Amino acid sequence: ENLVYKAAVLLKERYNVQAGALIYLRKKIPMGAGLGGGSSDAAAALVGLSKLWSLNVPAGELCGIAAQLGSDVPFFLHGPISYAHGRGELLSPCKALKTLNILLVKPPAHISTAWAYGTLAAERAGKSKGIREEAGSELTKKVLKVNNIRHLIRLFEEAEINGLNETVLNDLESIVINNFPVIADIKAKLSGMGSKFSLMSGSGSTVFGVFNTREEAEKASYDFKGFWTAVVETAID
Repeated sequence: ENLVYKAAVLLKERYNVQAGALIYLRKKIPMGAGLGGGSSDAAAALVGLSKLWSLNVPAGELCGIAAQLGSDVPFFLHGPISYAHGRGELLSPCKALKTLNILLVKPPAHISTAWAYGTLAAERAGKSKGIREEAGSELTKKVLKVNNIRHLIRLFEEAEINGLNETVLNDLESIVINNFPVIADIKAKLSGMGSKFSLMSGSGSTVFGVFNTREEAEKASYDFKGFWTAVVETAID
């Protein structure tokens, strides 16, 4: 079931590779964290095996293979920051100019990605029943969405922390908090410790808090005993 193994088999079958490989996997990102740990492992396996087996697969082809393994696997072939659209496999690389200091906090709760997306889809379907909107209103919404995305990309590229609260959201967060209130507790605690912005990552259960300095993030991590934590920085070119 491991994505690294699936990536190896997919590449081997696609290019009729006769050679094998011995792969050691040492995971540092917990499972069910909403951090793309398995997806990044799969992307690394594709890149590594392409070199090991002297395939030199073009980037576009490798992305196509990656998308078969999962919607967010192609992201990890592009770094360090990209705007993802479609179902996540269509990527527009951006240029990060500064790093952000981040504290990752994962409670013991394990959240199923399939459950989170399924619950969100059911909720949206319920809300849209019987609602009819004017075409002009829809066009306005699309224009606003595009403008928000451009603004969001600029904020991340320039590491403008103060603008994140008004612009960045995670549609899955409220769904998850209804069933796992610990997510809201972590966000509140991070805010009280000086985090400028916090949000659930992916479908959870990790919450990230953005701090002004690494020292502040490390100090805050000491107050989350019993939780998995990591102080990290966003990557730049």
